[in-house]
Amino acid sequence: MRRIISLIAVLIISISTIAVNTAYGKEMLVYGERNNDVLQLQKRLEELGFFTNNCTGYFGDLTKTAVSNFQTANGLKSTGVVDEETLKKLKADDAVTKQQYIESSNTGETLNVTLKRGDSGRYVKKLQTRLKELGFFKVDATGNYGEVTEYSVKYFQLVNNLPITGIADPTTLAKLTAKSAVPIGNSEETLLLKYGSSGKDVRALQNYLKDLGYFTGECSAKFGKLTKEAVSELQRCNNLEVTGECNVEMRLTLISGGYVSKEEADIAQKLKRLKKGDTDEGVKLVKQQLFELGYYSGSMDDEFTDLLSESIQKFQTVNGLKITKEADRATRQLLNEGKAISWTEYTVKMSNVEVKSGNKGYAVELLQIRLKELGFYKGEINASFDKATEKAVRLFQRGHSLKETGKADKETRAIMNSEDAYTYEVAEQLYYERLRLTKREETVQLLIEQAKKTLGKRYEAGKIGDKTYGNAGLLYTLYKKIGIEITPTVNMQYEAAVLMESYSEIAEDMQISAQVFVKVDGDLLTGIYIGEDTLLLASPDEGKVIGEKNFLEMEKYEFVGFVLYF
Repeated sequence: MRRIISLIAVLIISISTIAVNTAYGKEMLVYGERNNDVLQLQKRLEELGFFTNNCTGYFGDLTKTAVSNFQTANGLKSTGVVDEETLKKLKADDAVTKQQYIESSNTGETLNVTLKRGDSGRYVKKLQTRLKELGFFKVDATGNYGEVTEYSVKYFQLVNNLPITGIADPTTLAKLTAKSAVPIGNSEETLLLKYGSSGKDVRALQNYLKDLGYFTGECSAKFGKLTKEAVSELQRCNNLEVTGECNVEMRLTLISGGYVSKEEADIAQKLKRLKKGDTDEGVKLVKQQLFELGYYSGSMDDEFTDLLSESIQKFQTVNGLKITKEADRATRQLLNEGKAISWTEYTVKMSNVEVKSGNKGYAVELLQIRLKELGFYKGEINASFDKATEKAVRLFQRGHSLKETGKADKETRAIMNSEDAYTYEVAEQLYYERLRLTKREETVQLLIEQAKKTLGKRYEAGKIGDKTYGNAGLLYTLYKKIGIEITPTVNMQYEAAVLMESYSEIAEDMQISAQVFVKVDGDLLTGIYIGEDTLLLASPDEGKVIGEKNFLEMEKYEFVGFVLYF
């Protein structure tokens, strides 16, 4: 019977050993690894009571602490590395559990309690007293578990390879009261991570920095240039002294998740209030944003100058913000959103605003600038709609055939801002040309009216009078009434006409009021063109003044030429 029991025991041990060997078959497991061997290691440590967190397969701080505690409990060198000796002990049936170690630990007092921030009483006071003995607590023991006590517990846990929680659980208390508790000593120096450092703690630092977005390199466990830059950036973004080195306080804060990420820091930096006299990286960003929007054109350094203050004032005015002349939260938020009105957009808007006498502001300033560019305004650009500005507007309106109101209404400003706007010189020429054409039209109308009144009047050769007309006399009389003197005979009129620049022999170019020369049976006659293909003349054949419609199509008339006197 004993033999059977012995065989069963051997079989169980063999199966257990096979299972363990299968679970973590590597000869050594170290910090930073992530694999199934680590997962099985965590499960074994969990069985022994040293690992109380989720088994993830990642060999991090918690796993390292659990291994260290196991090694201490089992009389091994506390390295946190699963070497061959540690692995052998893990597989052993007589491996000491956490509970067994606590019970057998040489302690001054067994405290089966958990103390945390917010607690108070004699146990907390004993905790503070012991921490002070070991150098971790620098003030008087009060019995109140506050921020200083929590930090001291974390520091103790870091130095003694315990999970860094800031909570004094039974394991922490047991270690704290044990003779083997490690005092603060020169831990500040030995725990400092800096350029040239290496090892698992550096890798852990790199992982923390990567999670927070400060480190983008490979977690190589070597503290090089990239790691130093990442530490410096974290310190900058968290308002710490920039040393590029990771001290105990920084390590504890990293472990506790007490630093803002790079993304959070960037957001905060973009909303940070900046004022005159500040020297800050954010000033560069504000300057660049205002430059792109057309409000700033000065130096792009990190100094908050008077010019930047003036640019911010313009930006705040245009975008309806409170005028502070500082890059306050509202101003920076609008700049970051990319929805602000640019100076160009504002200028376009203001250049189309209706303004009139008495108005002041940027819209008037733009009006004066534009009128000055075109030559209508000679005064000072003072953003005040004064009499000189009103006069310039009237001149512009006159030159562009607009109603001369002196008010820069939407139509006036639209034409003024367009590429079709005339300069003062061109506008004046066009204005006087229009006056001339208007006068000509009035003269033509008067001439034609007088000509039509002669229809039916009797023809009498050589006559010039108002009742009877010779052929040349009719033209002489009509033109004289509008102030134009011509000679009294047809031949003389023709000889004078052909010498004039306006004389033409192209019938299609004839205009109303032109003196026309034709031949009838070889004789030279003259008349006046009154429009609608009609020639008005004193006809010797008809014996009266007649109007010949479609005369160019009539065989009777041979077209010679015409002349325009005005």
